[in-house]
Order: sequence, then structure tokens, then C-alpha cells
Amino acid sequence: MQPRLRRTIPTLGALALTLLLARAAQAGPFLQPSDELAAEAGAMLERVNQARQSAGLAPYVVNAALAQAAQGHAEEIAEFAHYSHTSRDGRKAKDRVLQAGYAAGREGLRVGENFVGRSNIDDAFGWLMGDPPHRANILDPNYREIGVGVGKISYGYIWVMDLGTYTGIDAVLAAPAAASETPLPSETPAPPPSETAVLVTALPAPFTEAPPAATPSVTVPAISTLAPATATPERLAPEPDADGKGGAPSRNLLVLALVLLVVAVALGYALFDSRRQED
Repeated sequence: MQPRLRRTIPTLGALALTLLLARAAQAGPFLQPSDELAAEAGAMLERVNQARQSAGLAPYVVNAALAQAAQGHAEEIAEFAHYSHTSRDGRKAKDRVLQAGYAAGREGLRVGENFVGRSNIDDAFGWLMGDPPHRANILDPNYREIGVGVGKISYGYIWVMDLGTYTGIDAVLAAPAAASETPLPSETPAPPPSETAVLVTALPAPFTEAPPAATPSVTVPAISTLAPATATPERLAPEPDADGKGGAPSRNLLVLALVLLVVAVALGYALFDSRRQED
């Protein structure tokens, strides 16, 4: 296998996986890129990184959020023939990458974008490198990450690359590499159990529960914790009479009758006395 082909296959595979993952997580009307589009994106990435290495620059690192933003814009251009860095809804490249989640919470964000439509990769990359602003983006030493999106158009393909950097990006990119290079501590096998008899020099005394000590019984007078009853005289209900009603009304009638009898006697005596005096 030729050296160039050996370098191309892993690059194409990595970029295809990145594009597929990015599009799977993207909400919107865009379609998932086919293997054909992923291959074109991988070819553009390889050309860009070769140009950077030839200029003594570090190759771009593929970022999934940048790839998501680039793929979305490429499909919008392809679907609506909208050849602009501004989306149809007014978003700029920086807006799109931020919406995709790139450099969340980071300061010093800087974003660049190139796009070109041609029938093949050679013509497309040749035009990018021949145009000063697009060439400057590709060879900018400050940009460190990239995402490439591809859309299918009537005469070929539209390639979109979003480039990004932010304050402290070198430390962020170096952290995963440093972690992967840190050797894991080797596991030291535990020594086999020794067959030498172990002498027991001291054994703890067996635990015995001591009987409870005799405690003299003390009679404690019971103290009522209830609140004292209020001195409210109890009102007895009247005992029912033979017809089941209370007896209090019967006594009242009896007293009334006695009073009327006394009054009648007094009136009768007074009347009798007055007649006797007249005679």
C-alpha cells in the first residue's frame, strides 16, 4: 500500500465518524451526511493539514462542535443556493459555532470560516490556496481546531471549514494527550499465602456478661402530673318520671298550685270579713 493511501484511510475514517456523530446530535432540517460527503470532507482536511505542516505549523485538530456548525452551513448553502457566510436567519459563523457548543465558557474566542464550491477537491483546494484571505485562514498559526462540512450541489460539492481558537486552547488540547501518555501503575500481585504456622501470642479473653449488681429498691411516691380539676359543681340532670320526661316541671306545677290556693284562701277570707262588717 502506498504511503499516501496509508495516511488517507485513518484520516477519512476519523473525520467520517466525527461528522456522523456531530450530525446525529444536531437538531434541524439538515440531512445526515453520506459516506460520499464524509470522504470529501476527509480529503479537504488532509489537504489543509498537509499545507500547514509544509509551512511549519501544527495540523488542525478536528472538533465535533465545529464540524456540526460547518456541516449545517454547507447543507443550507447546498439546499437553498445561499452562498454567503451569513445564514438565512442572520447568524454569522461565530453564532453558529457557539450554538453548536464550541468553546463553551471560554474567553478569547476567535472563529474563521472558508467555503468553496467546485466539481472536485483539486480545483476546490487550489482556489482556496490561491485566494489570499482564504489562504491566510488555512495557514493562520493561531487557529488550532477545525470542522469540515460538505454539501452536494448541482456541479459538484460545497466545502465549508470552520476554524476556531480561544484563550488556553493549547493547554486544553495537551491535557488529553498527557493523560493518555501517563503509564498506568502496574498491579503488583499479592504474595501467595504463607504456609508457615503463625504463633498466636495472645488471645483476647472471652467476653462474659457480668450479672447485674443488686440495686436496692426505692419506693417513689407517685406524683400526679395531671392538672388539678376545676371546682365546678356538677349539675345533676332531673330524674325522668313515668312518662320518660324530667321531673322538674311537675314540681313547678305543684308550687304554683299551692300559691294559687293560698291566694284564693286569702281572697275568700277577705271577702268574708268585709261582708261580716257590713252586717
